[in-house]
Amino acid sequence: MLLIGSGGTIASTRDGGSASVATVTAEDLMARIPPVAGARITRVNEWARINSWALVQDDMFALARVIRDEAVRADVDGIVVTHGTDTIERSAFLADLLYAGSKPIVFVGAMRPADDATPDGPGNLARALEAIGSGVLDGAGVTVLVGADAHAARWATKIDSRAEQAVASPGVGPLAVRDAASWRRVGPEIRRFTVAPPDAVDAGDAPPLPIVPIVVSQPAPLAGMLPWAISAGDGRAVVVEALGAGNLAPALAREIEAAVAAGVLVAITTCTLTSGVHPSYRGDGGNAELVDAGAIGA
Repeated sequence: MLLIGSGGTIASTRDGGSASVATVTAEDLMARIPPVAGARITRVNEWARINSWALVQDDMFALARVIRDEAVRADVDGIVVTHGTDTIERSAFLADLLYAGSKPIVFVGAMRPADDATPDGPGNLARALEAIGSGVLDGAGVTVLVGADAHAARWATKIDSRAEQAVASPGVGPLAVRDAASWRRVGPEIRRFTVAPPDAVDAGDAPPLPIVPIVVSQPAPLAGMLPWAISAGDGRAVVVEALGAGNLAPALAREIEAAVAAGVLVAITTCTLTSGVHPSYRGDGGNAELVDAGAIGA
């Protein structure tokens, strides 16, 4: 099994006070994992040692590319990726979108640094190895483990900034859980889908990726906010995080209609944690009106 190190709290030590910074190597992390029957790390890839809030989109593409390249090796039957929890769901989801294989890939984070009196990283790594060794994650693509359970990358999100069980899948629940004796699959079957990355990105020599801004809807949106956001990107697309089923203030709806008419791709999503957008409301700013105008529900 392969361990890819990228940093994060799981690989951090305190700087003399209460703050911590990524300092621990992947080799050292491997040495701290409690013994796991039938599963062990045989090789380490020290990809990076970064606090995950500092990762940018290009870094996440690069990590996803490393995962895909390593996963095709005959001597790799599974991959564990150590990662900071601030952006673990983003890196994991991107990796899942770009990985079509069946070998299990588990992103593992921790909420207490490696030099804590009771660090949670080694136990989380041991649980990831157990889950991979049990076969419960075979064919599931990329999963995230921070705490007791494994979550599908497409649903995992960080829900707490301090709690040990920091990641959950609201409205869906974990993909796999560990009982007293073994791991078992409890989540729904995953309809996996993958996308082909831009050629330049896949080659590793990409120019800056297109910037797609996200605009958060408010009851009193700032006039001109949407066109300003579009101009701050590359002018081709924008995501609007709307309210409820995808509804928003009429003033913002007018700007969305104008943007769509000008050829901008506008995707409407929702600030709610579960379900999604659906055109169930008409009236000024209702999602049905936005869809009729050419916006895309996401």
